Amino acid sequence: MKILVFGAGIIGQIYAARLTAAGCEVSILARGARYDELAGLGIRLNGPDGTETSRPTILGPAEPLTGFDLVIVAVRRDQLKTALPTLETIHAGRFLLLGNAPFGIAQELGRRKKVRTLSAFPGVGGYQMEDGRIRYVEPLSTTVAEAAGDEQAVLELLQSGGFRTATSTQMNVWLQGQAIFITAAAAALSVAGGDPRLLATDRRRLRQLVYAVREGFTSLEQHGGQRIEPRSLRFIFMSIPVPLAALLLGRQLRGDLGTLILGPHARTTRHTETPAIQHDVQATLKGAPPTPTLDQLIAEERRIA
Repeated sequence: MKILVFGAGIIGQIYAARLTAAGCEVSILARGARYDELAGLGIRLNGPDGTETSRPTILGPAEPLTGFDLVIVAVRRDQLKTALPTLETIHAGRFLLLGNAPFGIAQELGRRKKVRTLSAFPGVGGYQMEDGRIRYVEPLSTTVAEAAGDEQAVLELLQSGGFRTATSTQMNVWLQGQAIFITAAAAALSVAGGDPRLLATDRRRLRQLVYAVREGFTSLEQHGGQRIEPRSLRFIFMSIPVPLAALLLGRQLRGDLGTLILGPHARTTRHTETPAIQHDVQATLKGAPPTPTLDQLIAEERRIA
């Protein structure tokens, strides 16, 4: 399978590197300094198994983008709309939108290009170290929308790269719930100065964060009539007592999820992707039951932005 990874950020590099290491024919689209860096040094991952270097084909924006079986779109939410015109020019059999994104964007791309387009959410995350290596972890399964069996080839491909996988029959609801959690967590982290360990010690803020997510989930369920996915996230924020949920969340913030993923993501996307996801959440919950704690947390974050 001939694969193009559209987006040379952290997520795009991780998927490109591991699929290349698995023997797949992978190209990654890059530009500017990132193009020079990847063309010269390759993609260097620092993960659970140590440091590995992979060398997918590095393509610049002026090169023809044709003949691909799969395009993995791994760009930030705020970059998606501007990326759509370029994506429309790419000739490929299938597109996989991998990120915080969809809210109808996957369907829009599928309608425009009349190709099979799937939504997904990455199970990996990390940050770029000073020497250019990407330190990452894989705390989740890469979750792919079920689409009458059309997802099977994508799942097999991801599994060949060693990625854990899962599927969802309600991927838009899955992504909307994830966006509510990310919005609340990013706001709480910004208020805490971007330090997940500091947030983990603040019981009042942790409880505020749990209440904010619970309100968002409850509002989404009442408004849309569908249960939040994944069930594990729903269980933590809607089923167990708030003090226990805050305790569990604090442990996660002190661990890899907080220090390697949520903290770096909140700091680096504070003025880019985070406002776009906030907008998505507020648009999704428009006309739904009110979410005063979530709204208050977002307002606090914006005052210090």
